[in-house]
Parts: sequence; structure tokens; C-alpha cells
Amino acid sequence: MSLAPSKRAGERVEADQIQRISGFEAAPKHGDDGRELPYDIICQRSVWPSRTLPFVGVLVLEQGAVVECKSASVVVNARQRRGRYKIKKGQHSKLVELAGFYLFSVTAPNSDTIPASKIVPATEVTDLDFSWIDTNGGVEYGQITWTQIFDPEEVDSR
Repeated sequence: MSLAPSKRAGERVEADQIQRISGFEAAPKHGDDGRELPYDIICQRSVWPSRTLPFVGVLVLEQGAVVECKSASVVVNARQRRGRYKIKKGQHSKLVELAGFYLFSVTAPNSDTIPASKIVPATEVTDLDFSWIDTNGGVEYGQITWTQIFDPEEVDSR
């Protein structure tokens, strides 16, 4: 079965970030109990903020910290609608329980170029302006516009 284009793009961004950020390592897809893990990345050593990777509300990601990678395109269609991050409610709740983080990235349209990334604690994401969407038996999710995480100048200036 083929992956959706947005899922493929997200996996490319995740792989790029793991290669680019010293201390990040891909997490296994499943835990010892066989369940899917709610994060993509584990910090193998401390990771510090930088000019290209600012942090919100935290000074360092310590060894063992878990990180879920999310990406959104600057714009997603001909009407220039801003991209959105899809946050799954159950996954988000588990990430909050684990005191985990999100690595949000913005990608250039039709490209794997990443003009901006930022680390945000999962607990801070809970306070953003979005609501959970009930899918009538499917996975509940919320959508967050990238401008809730980044000032447009942060993205445009890179």
C-alpha cells in the first residue's frame, strides 16, 4: 500500500532532522509490548537550542527525551492556504504523559527544504488554539496552523 504524499513528505523531514541534529536517533516503531510508540525520535545525548533550532519553554532536551516530529508546508494549495500540523489526540495525550516534545518543521512548497524548525513541549501544545475533531469512530485529531508555532518572519527570513 502506498503512503499519502503528506505522510511521505513527513517521513523525509523526520529522516532529515535525525541526520541534521546531533543527539537525535530514530525511535523504534513499537515498544516492548508491541504497541506503536507515540514519538519518532529519542535523544541519545543532550540537545541544546541553536539559531536554526530554537526551543520554547525549555533550555535543553536531556538524554532520553522523546520527540514527535511534525511537518507542514508553508502553503498547501493554489489558494495559498497555510499548512497545518495534524495532532492525534491519543498520541498527544501519551506524549504529554511522557513529558515529551514536538519538533515542528515548516517546509517550502513542493520541496524538502526546511526553512524553520522549533522544539515545543507537548504540554505547551495543549494550550494552542485548536479543537479536537471527532471522526465518528476514527482517530480524534486537531489541526494547528504553522503560524501558531512560528512568526511568518521566522520562515520568510530563511
